[in-house]
Amino acid sequence: MIRRPAIAYRCRHWDGTRRRYCGAPGARRYLTGYRCPLHTPAALAGRPEPDTPPP
Repeated sequence: MIRRPAIAYRCRHWDGTRRRYCGAPGARRYLTGYRCPLHTPAALAGRPEPDTPPP
């Protein structure tokens, strides 16, 4: 199996107002699919990522 670099994955968050996917490069895999830092489940809920230190 050939591994693709992380930059090759694009965000698959659906933007309903623009009627298109986000498409930002460098997305990570979540249960809901590939998401960029702006569209992670925690970011959409208004919370910081679990592995980030407090400010």
